[in-house]
Amino acid sequence: MRFISSLDQHPESRKGRFPEHLWPCGSDPKDVDEGWIAVEFTSSVGLRLECAPTKLQYPMPDLECVVDGKPMLLELGEIIESHLAEGVAYSLKQTDQKMEALSSGNTVAASSIQTAGFRSFPANASLLRILVKKLSKSYETRGLPSHLLLFYDLERPLGPFDYLLQRPDVFARLIADSVFQRVWIFDLQSAIVMGYLEVAHDGALRTVFDWRFHVDLFAPIRAMNF
Repeated sequence: MRFISSLDQHPESRKGRFPEHLWPCGSDPKDVDEGWIAVEFTSSVGLRLECAPTKLQYPMPDLECVVDGKPMLLELGEIIESHLAEGVAYSLKQTDQKMEALSSGNTVAASSIQTAGFRSFPANASLLRILVKKLSKSYETRGLPSHLLLFYDLERPLGPFDYLLQRPDVFARLIADSVFQRVWIFDLQSAIVMGYLEVAHDGALRTVFDWRFHVDLFAPIRAMNF
């Protein structure tokens, strides 16, 4: 189960805010947590969820939701820096190599192997990374409408998102070639839908963002360039 970043995300708090027929249940805490994220999202975007989301197994997307009597599939992905998970995996791999070198008596090689390290992806890079990863993956949908829900929680939302518009043809093609009709960007802590991306009928990329989250960190620097 993911780390609960606010009291509003505690199950008892959520049960006080949502009717019982929407409460996700299951033996796996991760599955229950994903269900709650879908409940929070559909409520925020104004979709009338009729029952608790149903957990699906890959190659299906993560969840099936029934909205106004019609099924809709959701694939979830958290936008977060991945240096911790990747650092642990890297350290384990390097430790195995160091132990092999020591067991063979090669102390010189063992001393040269570093067992600590990480790769860091800042907020925007994390969004871009998971966006490309999810859109490039194959899913089965049984012909049901499917949406990709990317959410911030432990990572805080940080703009600008202009880089998504610099190559609109690339993102339009990624979405068009995927099973997803729309890509949502959601802030779980504030329960605010930050925006979405989709492909218009003419094949162009259509983007809608809540500009309260658009923080242009380079504006003060550019303002100094007279």
